[in-house]
Amino acid sequence: MIRTLPELARAWWTLEDRWPAVSSSRQVMRRPLAPAYRISARQEQSRRVRSLARMMTVLTDRMSRLPSAWNEWEDFDPGAFFDLYPEQAEVLVDIRETRHWVRVIFFADVLVPAFREAEVHWMEHVVPALHVAQPVLLGQGQQHLDPASETWADLVAYELAPEMEEHLYRAAHEIQSVRELLYDWGDVTFLATAAGGREHKRVIHSGNGHMTPRMKERLHLIPTLTLELTFSPNASAQTAKQRALLRWKKRSWSRSQAK
Repeated sequence: MIRTLPELARAWWTLEDRWPAVSSSRQVMRRPLAPAYRISARQEQSRRVRSLARMMTVLTDRMSRLPSAWNEWEDFDPGAFFDLYPEQAEVLVDIRETRHWVRVIFFADVLVPAFREAEVHWMEHVVPALHVAQPVLLGQGQQHLDPASETWADLVAYELAPEMEEHLYRAAHEIQSVRELLYDWGDVTFLATAAGGREHKRVIHSGNGHMTPRMKERLHLIPTLTLELTFSPNASAQTAKQRALLRWKKRSWSRSQAK
């Protein structure tokens, strides 16, 4: 499942031959999004960028509260914490936990209208054509090709490729505009949880297509709004205990004053 713009760019540029079975955008949009995440693609661009930036401040605030909230849940529910339906949380949130650390990743690119348009175009138009055309595009097995493959290869190269590049450009422009606005606002929490560099490394090393040095350079220029936070559950437990103690002291003080 493709959940970030760098992943989508890698899949397109390397012509990967293992494609997702489900569109991340379609799965997220099967149920209504919470109002904080509901950004209309019909908004004028500057208003849409501001709406997306405000959405990111909501997300980064929730990410910042995760360490203290973690141990207050007997079994942490990302859907309830982030205000998502279960099928939405399955796409948008990834949690990995060991005895010593918890890592939470929020794939915010999927909440960006321009990314969803690009990802749906990839899944519903480009991937079906690649199923047939890929051997021709990669120059493999020319002597055994189905004649229709060349026709599909021309479709990908001359019609779908320009459209796909345009979708990638619009998504990259929208995401970068949101990032720049958050920088202008001085959103320190976003700076602390933004996973741009880590996401680029993950995408480069997890792909199954061949990446040339030039592709890797281009990929590092693809922006993302992916958020990542790693914290110690022991530290969060200690914080929770301290807060509980303060609450107990406050109640105790209030009772003593009442006497």
